[in-house]
Amino acid sequence: VTMWPTMASDEEGEGEADGEDGPGAGARGPTANKRKTRTERNRQERARERVHEEAKRREARALDRQLSRVQAISRELDKETRAKERQRAEAERSAPEAKRLRVPKRLGPHRRREAPWSAVLSDELPSALRQVRAPSTSLLTERYLSTQRRNLVEPRAVVRKRRRYELREYTVKGFKEEDWQKL
Repeated sequence: VTMWPTMASDEEGEGEADGEDGPGAGARGPTANKRKTRTERNRQERARERVHEEAKRREARALDRQLSRVQAISRELDKETRAKERQRAEAERSAPEAKRLRVPKRLGPHRRREAPWSAVLSDELPSALRQVRAPSTSLLTERYLSTQRRNLVEPRAVVRKRRRYELREYTVKGFKEEDWQKL
């Protein structure tokens, strides 16, 4: 008789009585209904218990291995926290340098003019897109400020016209103030 320790308990050989091909099937077909003896049942029960005990032992061994690794795991965690602390300290030390690198280089004598930031809030939006007001700045101005921001063009100040000398008032011969009033 062949032993199948993982097989569930057969209740008086029901499966083979239905004509199924089981482990005891011969060349001519299923064998006759065969009852298990007490020793066979005991042997199967002991095999099942052995498998169950082996699984329990494996679980206990895995748990012991994990418990013995607790110190190693805690050491790894300490090492990781120290490394993170070192990185944080390094970042704090290099923060001013990083800030300096982020600030764009100053190309000219004038400061860059920031564009006025405007946005339409959702409650301010009109119901139709045709009613949306155009932005207050022109596209050309926006593009120019963008090139300044990217340091492609140096910022320039607006040059206003101014006179070198004050205007002098004088009267031309033959043209008096009274004549000026008539015009």
